[in-house]
Amino acid sequence: MKRILYILAALVLLASCKKPEPDQHVAKSYPGYKELLEAYDAGNVFKEVQPSAEVNVVVFEDGSKINVPVSSFMIHDHTKTPAPTVEVETGMQWWSVGGQMTGIKALHSALSKYDAEPVYVYYDANTLYMYVSNRALLKFISNRLTPEEVIALSNGLEEESRLFRRTGGVHTAALARDGQLLIRREDVSRHAAVDKALGACLRQQIPYRGMVLVFSGRVAGEIAQKAADMGCAAIIARSAPTDHACAITEQAGITLIGFARDDRFNIYTCPQRVTG
Repeated sequence: MKRILYILAALVLLASCKKPEPDQHVAKSYPGYKELLEAYDAGNVFKEVQPSAEVNVVVFEDGSKINVPVSSFMIHDHTKTPAPTVEVETGMQWWSVGGQMTGIKALHSALSKYDAEPVYVYYDANTLYMYVSNRALLKFISNRLTPEEVIALSNGLEEESRLFRRTGGVHTAALARDGQLLIRREDVSRHAAVDKALGACLRQQIPYRGMVLVFSGRVAGEIAQKAADMGCAAIIARSAPTDHACAITEQAGITLIGFARDDRFNIYTCPQRVTG
């Protein structure tokens, strides 16, 4: 009888013991890490990193800034050098950077990035990247443009302007982000074409601030002012801008590109946004 009672007591004790869950992890505190994640989730557009010996300041296009102490984690500058390979070693459960083990465990991908930790954070000439221990790579939205993207967006606008190819009598306006034409609209009025593109963004609840306006016609001052009011980062046009448009975009910090045809284009204002 005593043996039966011992067995029952042992079974009860085993049943009451909580089985450890895989990748159970207690998040450490990394000042600046949570703020960067929140900025990423909010779709903040990366502008630059202002480095110093003690604090790296991440700056976004809307003027907001996040201070990341060097003692928390490093933000590496790869504007002139290639970034190292960041990976989980085959058969291992630890992250490596450039072939060197980091001591950071590779957590399950189902774990929230807020409960993970930064593995390797760096920026290049285009944007900011964050490798996170839950096997995620976060690439921030950026307004940087390469020459190849400028030509691809301009040529893509022409290829998709079906009504113009049939009639030759309409203008086309498109809004683009990360090298992709997201919204495209046509109208006999160039002003209406831009208004239609903006309206489509509003209806589809697509954030339009920081986008690139790709335009088929001449960029007058009114078109440049619309782009400034929308918070566009750049205008790519297949025709010429006016002096008034150049003055508006210069003041608003908008990169104005004209005569974007075939494999060439002219940059009139804020050329620093075009890299390479």
